[in-house]
Amino acid sequence: MDKKKEYQLFSKCYHGREDFVAIRKNGSYEQIAGGLTYERFQEHIELVNTYALYQMDASGNVSFCLFDLDVLPRKQEWEILVKKIALEKEKTRRVIQTLLSFGIKKENILIEFPTVGYHLVLSFSNPTPAVIVKRFVEMTLEKSGLTDTPFYPRNVQAGTLGDRVQLPFRINNNTGRRSNLVKDLESFDPEDYDQTPDFTLLEKVKPVEAGLIIQLVENPPVETEK
Repeated sequence: MDKKKEYQLFSKCYHGREDFVAIRKNGSYEQIAGGLTYERFQEHIELVNTYALYQMDASGNVSFCLFDLDVLPRKQEWEILVKKIALEKEKTRRVIQTLLSFGIKKENILIEFPTVGYHLVLSFSNPTPAVIVKRFVEMTLEKSGLTDTPFYPRNVQAGTLGDRVQLPFRINNNTGRRSNLVKDLESFDPEDYDQTPDFTLLEKVKPVEAGLIIQLVENPPVETEK
C-alpha cells in the first residue's frame, strides 16, 4: 500500500489535535508543537520515534473513543501476562456484544493488540462533543459490567488538551513487543502474531455515525425484562 494512503487511513481513524502531539523520550512522553504530520507518522511506523495524540480539539470534540482492556499492572513476566490477556479477551467480547446491542456494527469496531491486552476503537463520522462520547463509553461499560475499565476520553474539561492516547504500531516498553491491529479476535494468538503493521484493517473499518452516539446518550436503550 502507498505510504501516503497509509497515513490518510491512519489519520482518519486516529485523529487528534493538530497543534500539539507527544513524543516518547527516555521512557516518558513530552508535549511538542504540531500534530501528527506525515513525516512524524513515518518516524512512528519506522520506529525512529514514538508518538501519541492529544485527543480533544480546541472546541471540546473528539474523533474517536477507546476502550482500554489491558492487564493491570502492565509490567509483569510474559508467562504470567499472557495468561491474564486471555481474561481480557473475554472482557473484550463482552464490550463488543454491548456495542452490537446498541446498533453499532462489527465493521465499525477496530481492535488493537497493545501486547498487554486489547483496545477497542470507534472512530466517528464527525467530531463529537467529548462529554457525550465519555457518557457513551461509560454507558457501554456499565452495561458490560466493566465499570473499572479505563477508557478515553476521560478528561473532557474545557480548555485542556484532553487525554494523551498512545498509538498502535509502537513498541510496548513493558513487553518489548510491537502492537498491531487484530483481524480476528477469536483466532488471535498473543504469542504468535505478525508484528508487521497491518493497514488493511484501517481500510475496512467504517466510522460510526456521530448522530447514533448522540442519540444513544440522549435516549438510552431501555432494558427489557427477560
